[in-house]
Amino acid sequence: MPSKKRENQILTNFQNSHKHIFSWLQQQAKAQPDKLALYAEKAQYTFEELNQRVQKLAHVWFDCLPQSATHRFIAILGENQLNYIENTLAFWEIGWAIQCLNIRLSVEEIITQLKDSQCVYLLDLSSNTARRSRLAQALPELTIFTESMLTQANQVQVRQPIDLGYRLDQVASLMYTSGTTAAAKGVPQKFKQHLASATAAQQSLSVTPADCWLCAVPLFHISGLSILLRSLVIGHSLRLYRKFNPEKIHQDLLAGKGSIFSAVTKMLQDLLPYVPKQGYPNSFKAILLGGGPASIELLNACQQKQLPVMQSYGMTESCSQVFALPFCDALRKIGSAGKPLANIQCKIEKNTASQQTGEILIKGPNIVESYLHQRSSERWSADGWFHTGDLGYLDDEGFLYVVSRLSELIISGGENIYPNEIEQCLSKHPAIKEAVVVGKEDATWGQVPIAFLQLQAGFDQTSFNPEQLTEQLQALARYKWPKAFYFVKDFPRTASGKIQKRKLLTKERVNVLE
Repeated sequence: MPSKKRENQILTNFQNSHKHIFSWLQQQAKAQPDKLALYAEKAQYTFEELNQRVQKLAHVWFDCLPQSATHRFIAILGENQLNYIENTLAFWEIGWAIQCLNIRLSVEEIITQLKDSQCVYLLDLSSNTARRSRLAQALPELTIFTESMLTQANQVQVRQPIDLGYRLDQVASLMYTSGTTAAAKGVPQKFKQHLASATAAQQSLSVTPADCWLCAVPLFHISGLSILLRSLVIGHSLRLYRKFNPEKIHQDLLAGKGSIFSAVTKMLQDLLPYVPKQGYPNSFKAILLGGGPASIELLNACQQKQLPVMQSYGMTESCSQVFALPFCDALRKIGSAGKPLANIQCKIEKNTASQQTGEILIKGPNIVESYLHQRSSERWSADGWFHTGDLGYLDDEGFLYVVSRLSELIISGGENIYPNEIEQCLSKHPAIKEAVVVGKEDATWGQVPIAFLQLQAGFDQTSFNPEQLTEQLQALARYKWPKAFYFVKDFPRTASGKIQKRKLLTKERVNVLE
């Protein structure tokens, strides 16, 4: 294990090496060629070995993709596999950005995102040929590549490495924060923002090149992609899992094969029964928990088993977490998202001075500069503050508490769900006069969507069954489907006629239920 002095020297060499090599992967291959970079699919690769494999792919992609293109985006559709990482790295070497497609989305949602981004190239690493055919039919301008087209990479002889990417002002990745509605927003994340995020993690979370980060969260989410980017900046190892398997994670942690593990609450709940009473070896630092705060019962259970959990708060627009709560403060500051990471500022915008709670505003070098096509530009103030759309407050010690989502976002098992897109799908059924979707607290998933339906005249519960809504819901990923349906005579409203969604989650809803 490298000494602290050696770890700091590796990071310093990395930052200084921008003067000579742009590629972060090539920098790590030069700084620590024999350091294990990646464990994936029962194989392991040093930074030098990974760099060699990526360079071969980069040469193939350099010949396949038009280097004269002004819109250098290629979408990737795939799971947590070696080929996803290698191709992502290859695209960055040739100066192309990736559009991360959530493999759980419906075909309609994927089409919407590709149309919005104007992306005309797709690498489909999945085995879903039916989906691929539907995409090709709906988007005739889309060129679809598959893994079978990349077999020639094995024969490539790399004489001169390609190093056209990783310029700090280049877009590295594009992710979408919503689904099929017109409100869907693309988030272009630049290399400089990813670098700032990784550096903040290194400084505030004490991540070093000696660490091995276990990644079972999706690479198409910022939670997963940020782990890959941190490994390139900090030089730590990454252990990749195609699917989350609590027993496998437990076995690897018990064997000392990882020091940090990213999870959402559902994953932590599933892992906890396997955790031994004495906890894991001292080499294990913490679970970085995202996707909403953990309950006091869960934190107590983790503490009893000496399982360190660091709660965090972040978003796609901030290129991963911007707040983190150390395990030592988890019970003392129950419900808190923690304190800002390095170089992050936070303030609460209140309507009145006497209010404690207001909208959370954040500012820092890892916050993206805009949405794609300059949508919702009002979210950024003239002096650089980003309006998160979340309500919260800071206590006397500077710990952040997130109270609710101004955007009414539902977070279910780490997945973001926007009620509006579900409501629009439900309202397409002729029996539905109006539909309202809210997030209900759930012990397993954190939150789940539930729907309240007001029927058109001539329909009632005896003539209409929610199962008839299946056709409308087919356009959405299954995790977005409401878990329960309720019928209402009308909705609770304000004096101005706006629906009071909060009342649908309280005892007051009995006044409107049929």
